[in-house]
Amino acid sequence: MIVPYAMKQSVSIQPIVWEHHSSPSNEDIVQIIRDTHITQLDAELIVHSDQGPQFVVREEYRCILIQVPVRDARTKSFENHTIRFVVVKNKLITLTTQGIPALNTILADCTQHPELYDHPGITSLSFAFTIIDRINMSTLKKVHHLLKRVEIAEDAVFHGNERKMVEEIAVLSRDVLDFHRVSLPQRGLFQTLHRQYNFTHQEQEALSRIHHQSEQMWNTLQVLHSSMQELRNTNDSLLQHQENELLRMIFSYSIITVPLLAVINIFNPHRVGATYVDAIIFWGIIAFLTILLFAIFARAKKKRVL
Repeated sequence: MIVPYAMKQSVSIQPIVWEHHSSPSNEDIVQIIRDTHITQLDAELIVHSDQGPQFVVREEYRCILIQVPVRDARTKSFENHTIRFVVVKNKLITLTTQGIPALNTILADCTQHPELYDHPGITSLSFAFTIIDRINMSTLKKVHHLLKRVEIAEDAVFHGNERKMVEEIAVLSRDVLDFHRVSLPQRGLFQTLHRQYNFTHQEQEALSRIHHQSEQMWNTLQVLHSSMQELRNTNDSLLQHQENELLRMIFSYSIITVPLLAVINIFNPHRVGATYVDAIIFWGIIAFLTILLFAIFARAKKKRVL
């Protein structure tokens, strides 16, 4: 689902209203700030989407900024897209300036089946935590998919596909780094909030789940990072071994070829006074070097050096 530019959608979940703004105009943002009575300092979090992850707790409202990795179809890489949450009594407002498929999926699901999100004791903040929980689950699926791609690459490397895996390993390394850039700033975002502020029981449970997901994502990314380093080093070592083997073959061939080429002109059948024996020796040397070259090429292919 792609949300059109400057689109506003509202979903009612008793007793909460979820209002989502996709690519809001400056007038829309100003109106939201006025309606929610956000202070000038906190308004910066809403106005500028390039802020880092934040969780601001005030008596009248809550502001949350999180980042979500979204794959860019054009560059084939993951980019950080920001979601801004404004939580007030009985109302949740979300703002995005870029498309976030996971959020769009939740919005469509909530629109079609609002009863699935209508739990006893639900508050605007616990509902915001529920959305973040769903988004984190989507991100975790991407991380686990990335883990499977790394496992496939490892299997390919150890089955003689080192050269083919060079580009794939580079792409995987870039994806792991992209996820690291998202995960690291948000790792401790929800860690100590329950010690600093009073939350309802449902909010506490949702908060603990989000923190657990952040730790799980971070630990998985740490494993991925270590695996990528080992995989890259292993692949480089295997490629270096293949290159050394190829150089040894070429050197061996040159040791035989250079002396023979140095004396082959003596038996040139086109020179004055050449005999039938000279022609046999000349073409025999040519045939020998050709057969030797094909033998070396076949051996290199068998050893997957080429």
